[in-house]
Amino acid sequence: MDKKSLQTQMKENPFLHLEDIIYQALRMEIIGLRIAPGSKLNESKIAEDLGVSRTPVRNALARLVEEGLIYKAANRVSVVARLTKDECYQIMDARLAIEGHAAYLAASLITDQELEELKHWITRYQKASRGKKTSDILEHSICDHHFHALIIQASRNRLIQEMYQKIEGRIFYYRNSLYHALKHEDLQRILTGAVRQHMATYHALRLGFAEMAKAAMEADARSMVGAFMVWDELN
Repeated sequence: MDKKSLQTQMKENPFLHLEDIIYQALRMEIIGLRIAPGSKLNESKIAEDLGVSRTPVRNALARLVEEGLIYKAANRVSVVARLTKDECYQIMDARLAIEGHAAYLAASLITDQELEELKHWITRYQKASRGKKTSDILEHSICDHHFHALIIQASRNRLIQEMYQKIEGRIFYYRNSLYHALKHEDLQRILTGAVRQHMATYHALRLGFAEMAKAAMEADARSMVGAFMVWDELN
């Protein structure tokens, strides 16, 4: 984000605080890998480039630290997080606990409209899976993100939704990072499996089969570790 785009965002979102706009912009640049893992974020430089004081930038960076997308190095410099095996397993465990049960609950609570939306995201995901452009990779991540978030919504459990929001950014970031890092043939194989899991989840929800929906969602979460192990072998 630069000064001009910040001013545009402020005009388009007059009721948002400056800190929120800066946070959202930095968050999406990190998740979209426009700011690379390992990059240093200089608070003063960001504030200068945006033409704002350091306070909203400092607060935005603090929120990104809390979300796990960046961390404070020993010299207090903010650094964009990298993929780690430990983090990947922790995210999978959290997803199993949250998303599996959300799917179980959603099986009896999901609406016809939400089922149609799930089908829409699966269709878009399948279409993106056939592409080879960088934009198709981001499209995979976006579709996957909306598919899972919709099932969390359909659980109708406010606390589950709040817990998911705490890890949502990290899931999105790790998913997109893995998709960009894998070889095309490995990515295609993983995406094909993900489509099958999404379809299995959709049909289980449509039929109201709670245990099957839970199992399909958990299998999908575990596939993230499989993708990470393929990436880890290449590095």
